[in-house]
Amino acid sequence: MRKRILFRIHSMERGERQNILLSILNSLDIKKYEPMVLLDIFQGELLKAIPAHIPVFFIAKGEEFYKPNIGLRFFRGVLRRIRLSMYHHFPKWFMRKINMLTPDIEIAMMDSVLEDLIKSPFKKSRKINWFHSEKSLDSKMDGKQLLLLTHQCDMTIFISHITKSHVERYLGTEVYNGICIRNLYNVEEIKYRSLEPIGDDQLFLNQDHAIFVSVGSLDYQNGYNVLIEAHWELMKEGIDHRIIVIGDGPDYSSLKKKIKSLGIENSFHLLGNKENPYPYIAKATCYIQPLCYRAYSLCVEEAIILGKPVISTYDLASKGRIFQDKTGLLINFSKYGLKKGIKKFLLDTDFVTHLDKNLKSLDFTQYDEYACEQLEGIL
Repeated sequence: MRKRILFRIHSMERGERQNILLSILNSLDIKKYEPMVLLDIFQGELLKAIPAHIPVFFIAKGEEFYKPNIGLRFFRGVLRRIRLSMYHHFPKWFMRKINMLTPDIEIAMMDSVLEDLIKSPFKKSRKINWFHSEKSLDSKMDGKQLLLLTHQCDMTIFISHITKSHVERYLGTEVYNGICIRNLYNVEEIKYRSLEPIGDDQLFLNQDHAIFVSVGSLDYQNGYNVLIEAHWELMKEGIDHRIIVIGDGPDYSSLKKKIKSLGIENSFHLLGNKENPYPYIAKATCYIQPLCYRAYSLCVEEAIILGKPVISTYDLASKGRIFQDKTGLLINFSKYGLKKGIKKFLLDTDFVTHLDKNLKSLDFTQYDEYACEQLEGIL
């Protein structure tokens, strides 16, 4: 008999947790497991990426499924919040209403659904908290509440020992139900999707410029404001290059204004969200990730899978994946650190040749198999 697994997540708007969920859904053996997805809000460009055979349940519809109407949008937002609040207080009634089958295992893919996991009406299910990165520590939930909810789960999954130790240091105690497993990547799917055509192909036509691509949410944590300043100063110094950022977020407007005020609209591009960012990474000269805090970006490893050298701000989790001076360059997060890293990549051709040679020798054929074995071992 197949195990029924319910994955809980807020929405399917593009993000690292959503990408991890899709990798898991595509990797699970359907002869052993029967996955289901529960969304707080039915919205996001990655909805269509969920395999067709997997049932998707939701509490409220997102705005994208309604006709644009400024007057009604406010009231729909209020009704959506009321509906989510009712679900939060009366989950058993909602589960009956959406006619969901009883799961054997429930997994919270982000901290915003962790409390609902603990309040689940399915009392006999095993409950797993998937702790992706230290970004969760910046949520509205305080440390005591996070620890309380975490220890009410049967298991907490961390994607690295470094992430686990950072979280435990923040909480001031051991997460005694925590284990570490690798992230899952559908390596062949990533490579296949990287071959799709893109509408912004003209940005890559000029082969005279090195092109740095980055993927991430436009917020203070991802450090794009500092990357803009580093790029501007390098351009003033005559070190020509281009930077393309894929993603959206609360800082989009302010970053756009900053780019315009510095007069670098033709060399620093904010492209917004893209349903498929892999062709952009594949066409890049180098992948760059200017995180301003100690955490790990999923896209770093995806770039390496696509054979791209990486410039990333330093943290121990990245150190284990990037292999300093072998597949990429680790730098300190600062304007100076970013400038130094970009300069080295642009001016040291022997170093770049060395990275390219190492990247070509990497073999990811057994990575997915091992990661799946790890996951199935705890389900």
